[in-house]
Parts: sequence; structure tokens; C-alpha cells
Amino acid sequence: LKPFWLQQFLLLFVQSQSLRSLSTAGQMAEPASKKARTADLAALHGFKYQKPKLIAEIGCNHKGELEIAKELLTLCKEAGATVGKFQKRTPKELLTPEQYNAPHPNPENSYGSTYGEHRE
Repeated sequence: LKPFWLQQFLLLFVQSQSLRSLSTAGQMAEPASKKARTADLAALHGFKYQKPKLIAEIGCNHKGELEIAKELLTLCKEAGATVGKFQKRTPKELLTPEQYNAPHPNPENSYGSTYGEHRE
């Protein structure tokens, strides 16, 4: 079994060899990556720097509670984030009834009596 990086290298190598064999009349076509770099340089002349946005991943840590969400947003702002990113799932749509009603694998860390209630 080859390491992942070696698999990716070999895949790219094989693809590059395939492109060479597709060139017409012995002439190698200009690679798309070279064309893109040339086009990108032209675009840089009109580039206007803007301060990057820092996104804080809050995820589902609000547990569906608005007050917790507000507190987490305040903490993100104090830490220097520009934006706080939330997630909300609908476990009843994502899980099978068996998964939803199963006990949480680590009950002391659960917010509900079942895995589905915990995910709500």
C-alpha cells in the first residue's frame, strides 16, 4: 500500500504523460496552468486589497439556544473574528429511526437520553 501523497503524485504523473501523448504534430500544447498564470497576472493590475475576513466556526455548539448563540458570537468578536458561522441540523431527517433512538455512545457527554435527542 502506497502512502496517499505517493498515490497522488503517481496519478498526476500518469495524467501528465497522457497529455503529452495527446499533443498534435509533436508539439506540446500550452498547459492550462500556464495560461491561467498569464491571465492571473493581468488581473492583478486591477487588484484592490481588502482586509481578509476571519470566520469563527461555532457549529452546533449553541445547542439550539439563542442566548448561547449570542454569547458565542460575542466571544468570537472579542477573539478578533469578523463572522461567526453556525450549523443547524434536523436529525429526524438525517438519521434512521434506529439511529435516532439509539443510546448515545458516551452518555456523560450527551444532551439527551438518545443519540437523536442529543443531536437536536
